[in-house]
Amino acid sequence: MSNKGLIGSGMLKRLTSTTKSEEFRFFPDSMLTQAVTFDIEKDGSGLYPVLNSQDVRVEWLTEKDEWLAYNALGKNFNMFNNGTSLVGSLNLSPKMLNGSGVVNTTDSRIESDLFRFTSNSIKADTSVYNLKSPSTSGYAFIAENASTDVNFDLKMTRFHLNTDTSVVKFPEIQYNCTMTDFAYNMDRKVLNMEQKGKSNTQLLTPDKLLKLEFNNLDKPTFFATNVIADTVSFSSWKGSYHLDGEYIEAENINYIHIADALIQPDS
Repeated sequence: MSNKGLIGSGMLKRLTSTTKSEEFRFFPDSMLTQAVTFDIEKDGSGLYPVLNSQDVRVEWLTEKDEWLAYNALGKNFNMFNNGTSLVGSLNLSPKMLNGSGVVNTTDSRIESDLFRFTSNSIKADTSVYNLKSPSTSGYAFIAENASTDVNFDLKMTRFHLNTDTSVVKFPEIQYNCTMTDFAYNMDRKVLNMEQKGKSNTQLLTPDKLLKLEFNNLDKPTFFATNVIADTVSFSSWKGSYHLDGEYIEAENINYIHIADALIQPDS
């Protein structure tokens, strides 16, 4: 202790975290430090993930019982021991670990103002979810304003759009889509998708198809964005995107409207 206040150095443990610093500055309602390392150990109750980081600004707000951690420029919070990282900030409390910023996994990039981390999962009520392309430096799939749930134990990411008017994008194959519910299998690298409440809709029989009025057709759920294929659009209630092959396998297609014709696939 000096006229600069109470200052310490060494190692500080809180919950399952360990912070090492050359200077901890203690105040009546807080602690501040630029930590050399900040690590979290996985706990038995599943609240916290494994985390390792370096050069981290830490603020401990004792009255709120919140431990705030911020990345230094060019540094990440490395999480889950599987190549996942966060660029942003964390809020460690006795009940949860929250965060904000950009999460990168081996397959995806997820941006959110509020993440909830557990020992095996990442959740965000509102996020931008990007599935990385295997063939370029861009993205194979983009979903904005999506509720996201990443489960590393199940090797599955589930998400749905928060509004019925949102559109997801497949930039690599130049299609947009209005599907609402998605499930990505990390092992198979397949993104399954469906239209909420319509995936089991019965297809029209040929005789009913002939009676359809062209001014009262189903709204398309897939739209080509390529200028050459700009007339190709169709309605499908269920399908899958194969990341490695970069193609969509659409199901439950009643018809494809081309010019003045309705074409019904065999299957």
